[in-house]
Amino acid sequence: MSTDTIVVPTSKPSLHSVWLLGIVVALVVASRVIAFLDNPEVWLDEAMLMANLPLASMSDAFRPLPEHAQAAPPGYLLAASGISWLFGDQHYHGLRLLSIAGSLGAMVFMLLALLRLNAATLAPIALALVFLSPFGVRYGLEIKQYSFDIMATSLLLYATIRAAQRGGRRPDLVILAGAGVFAILFSFSAPLLIAGMTAGLAAAARWKRPLTVAGHSPVFVMLGLTVLAALWHFTVTSHITAENFSVWAAHYTNAYLKLPFLQGGEGIGPLGFMSIMFGMFDPWYRMSSGYYAQRIVAVTCSVLLVIGFLAGARRIPFVAWSCAAFLGGIATLSALGLYPIIYTRHFAFVQPVVGIVIAAGFAVLGSFFMRAALGRPGAETIRLGLATLLIAGLGYSALHAALYQEKSHLRLATAVVEAETRGKGGLVHVSVAAAITLPFVAPAFEATMTLVPVDMFTQAQSAAEGDRIWVIYSPVYEDELQKVLERLEPFSTGFGPCDEIFRAGSDADLGYTLVYRCGPLLH
Repeated sequence: MSTDTIVVPTSKPSLHSVWLLGIVVALVVASRVIAFLDNPEVWLDEAMLMANLPLASMSDAFRPLPEHAQAAPPGYLLAASGISWLFGDQHYHGLRLLSIAGSLGAMVFMLLALLRLNAATLAPIALALVFLSPFGVRYGLEIKQYSFDIMATSLLLYATIRAAQRGGRRPDLVILAGAGVFAILFSFSAPLLIAGMTAGLAAAARWKRPLTVAGHSPVFVMLGLTVLAALWHFTVTSHITAENFSVWAAHYTNAYLKLPFLQGGEGIGPLGFMSIMFGMFDPWYRMSSGYYAQRIVAVTCSVLLVIGFLAGARRIPFVAWSCAAFLGGIATLSALGLYPIIYTRHFAFVQPVVGIVIAAGFAVLGSFFMRAALGRPGAETIRLGLATLLIAGLGYSALHAALYQEKSHLRLATAVVEAETRGKGGLVHVSVAAAITLPFVAPAFEATMTLVPVDMFTQAQSAAEGDRIWVIYSPVYEDELQKVLERLEPFSTGFGPCDEIFRAGSDADLGYTLVYRCGPLLH
């Protein structure tokens, strides 16, 4: 395959491509609406952040959050706090709508960037990869900042291309500066994000099309934003996240949380690293941010990424070199111990750029082989056909993820306990994680039941109606089931045998929710 044949399609889109793009946009919007109407339960990660909302004052957005060692960028916290005040008791609906707005905004800016690059033929594939995976559905709705991570990258991508193509005109530089400030406020990854795009812009300046850098002003603005982002990190965000990292460090023991390229068997290899990152694009991904992509997805995406980079270095050099800078920067920082947490969701900020490069690889590979077999006219038809199949598959994956979201199942668990107690109230012990989530899932349950700490079972036993106790644990994973049985021993001693009366969920995502009844059987 010679470099002359590796050409990213950057011509005006055909009518078929326009229809495909419309279908992708419709599927993205539909998946978000369906997921929202499905009314997913607030789960642990969301509840820990929501416990800090609304903020007592604007200045609290620039300090570590007091509850549960949470951390979020100041811009997101201010927006979320405003939504919480506005929506009141229904603020979890408002916060989900905020995440949806971030996701849809990201899609719009990513599309505008592709149109600026005359790469509209890539748009249906690239947007489908980024926004129609189960990952895209989940984090386009979750009460966290990750949809704004993607939006920050998409906005900066668009603003940089616009400023560079228009020769660094003052209004465009103002838009670029505003996009950079948005990234700094809304993304913890802003230093790497802006530095990576600065490197991509500098590399693209050596190419004449389709990105022409008529002056150096955009580069200088980007360098200034890089310095500002670094200063902001060392003076604000590192302080915000320090407590979060220190508190949770003891829990980061799973293999997928190790640094990617450490020696001595402590970390994972490059393929494992790719498997984590490409979980964002995995149509079989079980919507959990901690799991590897299917190995076949990781290998396929890696091949497409390489092909897309080789093609993109000629036709969309800014995107291609920015992608290389991001991935190289993550690997370097990880090796230095400066990027220690590598859940899939922490790669969200690279998704738009990596998605475009993978889409380019897909288009190039399809066109090359089909051209060899059918000639140029037939190749274009087959390429669009393959794109249609890819989008159909990802669309199904997104709608399935929206319709069948994993839940914490606490609502069902509390309903079981209420039915057991015949609505008269009772003694209930809940795990720490469940106790954090209950106020947002079943506030009435908290008001009617007597919640008992584990070390107070003797006092609970002597209380009214203290002849039995119900125990709720959530989330629980397979390797924790034995520990749950050990924790039940004091209740068995104090009240009587403990029987499991409810189990829901799965070990593959948000874990099981379990309910036990300890004491004599009800008559």
